Formats: sequence, C-alpha cells, structure tokens
Amino acid sequence: MRSFKTELYKVSFGQSEYDGLNEVSIEKLNDASEWRTYYGFPMLCEYLVELIYGGQMSRAEASKTIAKAMIHLTGEAS
Repeated sequence: MRSFKTELYKVSFGQSEYDGLNEVSIEKLNDASEWRTYYGFPMLCEYLVELIYGGQMSRAEASKTIAKAMIHLTGEAS
C-alpha cells in the first residue's frame, strides 16, 4: 500500500481485501483510531472540503490528496 503524510494525516492508497476495489484511507496521525476509508472520489472530496473548512488541512495538502486519489480511485482495479 502506498502512502504519504500531510501535516496531520496519513493518506494511504490500496485495494479492498474483500472485493478488490481501489480505496483511499485517511488516518489522523495523532489518533490512529480516527480514520476513514473511501472507495468513491466524490465522497472523498466532500470529506477533504470539510477538513479544509474546519482548519484541519490546508488547501495545498487537500489538492495534492485529490490529485493522487483521482488517479488511484478512477483507475482500474489491478
């Protein structure tokens, strides 16, 4: 699973073990129990907008996350 870190989050890209769908997981670095996994691009973008407006992620980090997630989620499952 590939991943990168933002200021407050670890963003990981992988495939679901259950159905092989591409997934993006976002985990808060200082609280490993706070994480979310997305299989659809629109829902991920909605969450990132919430983080931006809540002051928990910069627009630059969200933009980087969106760009990488779009490639991963809209690509064919391997």
